[in-house]
Amino acid sequence: MPPDRQHQSFSQTERLGHSEISCRRGDPDRIGKRPLTCQSIMASIRVKGQDLPNYEEIEDIDNHVVECYIPSRDGETFEIQVVRSSQSPAPRTALQIEVFIDGAENAIVVYVLDQDQDTCIIKNIQISPNLQRKLRFQKLQTTADDSYLNVTGSPDLGSIYIRVFRRHVVERRGMTYTDYTILDNSHLLRNQMVHETSFKAGGLNTGLGAPIPTQTKEEYYATIPYSAEDVKPIARFYFKYRTLAFLHHHRIIPTPRCRLPASTSRRDDDSDAEGRTDLEARIRSIAAKRAMATKKILHQTTLLARAESNLKQAKRVRLGGHTLREPMSRSPEV
Repeated sequence: MPPDRQHQSFSQTERLGHSEISCRRGDPDRIGKRPLTCQSIMASIRVKGQDLPNYEEIEDIDNHVVECYIPSRDGETFEIQVVRSSQSPAPRTALQIEVFIDGAENAIVVYVLDQDQDTCIIKNIQISPNLQRKLRFQKLQTTADDSYLNVTGSPDLGSIYIRVFRRHVVERRGMTYTDYTILDNSHLLRNQMVHETSFKAGGLNTGLGAPIPTQTKEEYYATIPYSAEDVKPIARFYFKYRTLAFLHHHRIIPTPRCRLPASTSRRDDDSDAEGRTDLEARIRSIAAKRAMATKKILHQTTLLARAESNLKQAKRVRLGGHTLREPMSRSPEV
């Protein structure tokens, strides 16, 4: 867990319950239609070139933190985009962008946006001078091994946490193989395992795609805080990525107008239609079984009634057509 995230809760209930924290909800009419914005810095998680919609956006104005939920899907690759607004306050400095994923203590990526640049897009993790790997969502591994019953994992599992600092660049040079060896934190993105009964089972974490050859040459930056006040980040973004099933179940996606981009919405519609078809088939199967059981009970009841009727008829025949009656009791004579 990043140092400034320790012992700090960003849950809606707890944060709104503290009077010393000034919070602001996102405009309901714009939820799902824009990147998160803090201190004239905008951040978003993108899939296939489209910003993922954000839900239940909450901003901690005093501490320059903004958080939200975003939908995610197993196997989807994604990218992280941070943009400096043209209205960013002076002086214009370099920005150091640090990305922490799934509660890792160290940043997975550290990117320096030069003072004359406005946009940072992190698509891949470069693990060597000639290889890089894409970021992607993937299902948590589950196990029936009871030794994992008390393994809960990081409380920030399923999160992308971004810190932005103002910085002064003191050195810039090409990355060496040794730099990649020292700075590579891709090992932190491992597929974590939880017990199959855990409430996290069925959730997602972040992994890496297969290695891809690249000719991209990265640069090494050494930076220092721009001023004494800049030891703290000027903006922090906290994206909690969850499956659509989770977001619907917890009513985090409350209205039909909050939709995924068209490319993913069509897949959602298809999967929803398949789900409805499977459910309808199961309902028909259950109804047919119940009808068959009811018919069987009625048939057995009819057979039992016939058997009782035949038994009575047989008794009448043996008694010469007379019904056997019990003798009347008499009072004892005195």
